Amino acid sequence: MRRTNLPLSAVVLAALAFFALSGPVAGRELAIGDSLAVGLRDKCKLEGNGQIGRRPASVLQVIETLPPGQLAGATVILSSGASNDPEHADVALLQIAKLKLAGAHVVLLGVGDGVRNYQAVNRQLIRIAAVTGIPFVYGWHGVHPTDYPAVLAVALDSARRLAARGR
Repeated sequence: MRRTNLPLSAVVLAALAFFALSGPVAGRELAIGDSLAVGLRDKCKLEGNGQIGRRPASVLQVIETLPPGQLAGATVILSSGASNDPEHADVALLQIAKLKLAGAHVVLLGVGDGVRNYQAVNRQLIRIAAVTGIPFVYGWHGVHPTDYPAVLAVALDSARRLAARGR
């Protein structure tokens, strides 16, 4: 076996390029969904499409109408609408599939403990996130987080960690 002596800086640059190309694109974060997406847009200055009271079927409709170029390579923080219609939390699976087909990296938000049956809803969303291979972020009190920047930081860190593992 032949060894090549590459400078360390070249190896580091190659590794950084690999991770940059295989994972979420820094600075291309979008919030899509219900009032949690509105909170991320307002408090964290994210672009995207959020609406208070939006249900899962309506979130799916919005995703289907977004131009694919807007989603390709972006990290989408998805609030599925399950807070507003817990019985249809399963629609998140279709939402994620559409986003991934458009080339987005997705992070799924759960529901807060102010939502009816929040534990069962979060268990269902956790299963959906696991099946689709995406990060899942939850754990705030009430319906809405009090610290949206912290939620965003955890979501983006989770997406970067997942990308670093090659998923």
